[in-house]
Amino acid sequence: MQDRGVFTRNDLTTQWYNASKKFRWGDPELVGNPTGILKEIKHQIDAYSDPCVLRLVGSFRHFVVAYGYTGSCTSTADVKIKDPYGKNTTLSQALKTWPTLKYLKRII
Repeated sequence: MQDRGVFTRNDLTTQWYNASKKFRWGDPELVGNPTGILKEIKHQIDAYSDPCVLRLVGSFRHFVVAYGYTGSCTSTADVKIKDPYGKNTTLSQALKTWPTLKYLKRII
């Protein structure tokens, strides 16, 4: 993502128009369906061995990268993330600040 000019280390401003055309948001029917989203995160990681980007919403939009999970991925505490703010390591921690998980994308 950084190589595509979406962000730089010194500037967290997103430039989504630089992302690949194949980089689309996932199915909207997963919104408000935490079980479905957890199953899809697990599927993306298992099937493709690739991380996926999650869009979270609170007082503003925020993006994190889900790269792995523990156990059977049935809880947001099981989902391992990379957070640009660097303070959250699980999805459940990030959801305390950004309580709504909106969409996910697979990185292509």
